[in-house]
Amino acid sequence: MVWVSLPEVAALAGHLGLLPEGFGRKYLRLVDDRLSLIEKQNFDCVFLEGSRCSVYPVRPRQCRLFPFWEGMLLDETTFKHCTEFCPGIGKGHLHTEEEIDLLKKER
Repeated sequence: MVWVSLPEVAALAGHLGLLPEGFGRKYLRLVDDRLSLIEKQNFDCVFLEGSRCSVYPVRPRQCRLFPFWEGMLLDETTFKHCTEFCPGIGKGHLHTEEEIDLLKKER
């Protein structure tokens, strides 16, 4: 599940040229009193096209933090396993632990 906040919904809606209400009807569901993006039948995010995010410039915080989720940072083996389903891991800038901590604190 990709959790989204109301400001993220507004940003996503604007990016797609929709009003938040229309975006919500088309792309959101309520799960345990939280907003989540809907998924495709294979459980991929509705905005994942191939291996690329179609709303990348306004992707939700949860997506911006990927692959630095707590569960993925448990150990090197777990993190390496994640590279099997994300072609971007290990590419580009190598983040320091301090940079990752700063990313996690951003709102």
